[in-house]
Amino acid sequence: MYSAKQIRKTISQYTPFLAELEERYAIPVPVMQALLHQEMEGMDLLDPVADLVVRWNLTHSAKKHPGGMLPNGYEKASRYHLFRKTDSSTGYAQIYAFVAINAINFAVAEGITTYEKLGIPADHTLHPRNVNDLWQIWQRLNREPQFNIEIAALNLLSAAKEKTGRPDFASYTPDEIKRIYTRYNGTSSAITEYGEQTYRYYQMYRDKAR
Repeated sequence: MYSAKQIRKTISQYTPFLAELEERYAIPVPVMQALLHQEMEGMDLLDPVADLVVRWNLTHSAKKHPGGMLPNGYEKASRYHLFRKTDSSTGYAQIYAFVAINAINFAVAEGITTYEKLGIPADHTLHPRNVNDLWQIWQRLNREPQFNIEIAALNLLSAAKEKTGRPDFASYTPDEIKRIYTRYNGTSSAITEYGEQTYRYYQMYRDKAR
């Protein structure tokens, strides 16, 4: 969906913001550049279709689910059944709203950020099955590139804590970085081709910055 030229231009456009995120979260700019490159390269014409389906389904889900809570397992339907989707990976960093909510709650619990700093109402804790919470976060992921990219950074921190026990990008080995990228993309315990390829992009951006 994005050409190589468009990817380079977009990443260049947001590099100053990535530098701000590095100051805020200690994630090196090349780490985020590589992630965005990989995610944008993997997008295809079905992604906007999925987003349209989610927009329709989420606006009607509150009527179907009393109390505003989607059933357990809705994430699986969102991944594998196009017209049943109530969530989709969206924006430059291709994040699901339920993943974003989990990453946000992780970061708040760890004292990394707050709802207020992210511009999220703090009247309740976000829940990954709450229709209104999903709709609020999905819309922002879809419409606000900087919010999308910042939540990707928080998701990387969550993946880093899970895979290494220490969110400290200055100390990671190549295998640890690959495992963090792999976890960003899915739940495999082994390093995947996604992790390998994203790490190659990381090397490219890191060497370019030297």
